[in-house]
Amino acid sequence: MDSLRGLAILLVIIFHADVHAYPGDLNAPLPIALLNVSLEPLRMPLLVFLSGTLVPRSLAKGKKAYLGGKMRGVLYPYLVWTVILVAVTWLVQSLDGRSIQWDLVARAIVNPLGHMWFLAYLLVFYVIAWATRRVNPALIGAASLSVPLIPAIAAIGYRPFAMLGFFMLGVATASTLKETFEALMNSRLLGFVGPLGLAGIMLISSSLWLAGTPVNPSDVRLAPFTLLFILWIMKLFKNMPSLGTSSLLGSIGRQSLVYYVTHWPVMMLVGIALSTFPAILAFVLMIAAALAIGLLIATAKQRWSAVGALYAAPRR
Repeated sequence: MDSLRGLAILLVIIFHADVHAYPGDLNAPLPIALLNVSLEPLRMPLLVFLSGTLVPRSLAKGKKAYLGGKMRGVLYPYLVWTVILVAVTWLVQSLDGRSIQWDLVARAIVNPLGHMWFLAYLLVFYVIAWATRRVNPALIGAASLSVPLIPAIAAIGYRPFAMLGFFMLGVATASTLKETFEALMNSRLLGFVGPLGLAGIMLISSSLWLAGTPVNPSDVRLAPFTLLFILWIMKLFKNMPSLGTSSLLGSIGRQSLVYYVTHWPVMMLVGIALSTFPAILAFVLMIAAALAIGLLIATAKQRWSAVGALYAAPRR
């Protein structure tokens, strides 16, 4: 599913280009704004679901290999790129003539900066998956997605629970629900009703946004549509060999960590150079820069261990 992971990363890059090129709310042209708002409930749930599908195979390697791998491949790059993000933020603030936020380090310890929340969540989810490895992950996923039914918990923020829910459902499709999942992948019915998930998400999200209501990507009412979309698009990509590992999306998916952690600081720096450009041009160039620099780094990472050390702790 490298190509599907690559698609999720590409959607994230497009969204963040919008954020950087059109700072503030409701500034982007209507087509771009509608695209990003409509796909808001799909991007990250798809990414965490796909991450969950790899967990059973990792758990089979044993406790030491599993937890050690997550420390090397998730915690380590989280720390490295948080430091890089702090440094880039200070540089951008200096070049932009703004006051430097020296307290950024302390704030980063309490709350992940920018896009780094995803790695922080992922690390916690991996630990939860290991701690609950003898519990049916489908039950944990369903329970997590049901958290909004408890107002006291929903009031403090639903996103962690929603992401955990989709992550654990991903774990379930590769373990306790594997046979059911494979049957769905071979079902013609899913091919017909699956697009309703995408249509439902886009219709509800765009309607809320146009009505001036904030779109909450973790809204439990959208979860069934999101899950239906995820299952459908997994079936779609499975049946389309042209979207395999040799495709552009496949190459992005195989190096998803590189593209994910790199694109945000790249856009911050490129944004300074493009500050006098029309916003729509800056938007396009930010996407191009994020993909081009991601490709260069991904290539360099395979050739030089020093570059690879930015994304995974070197083995002793």
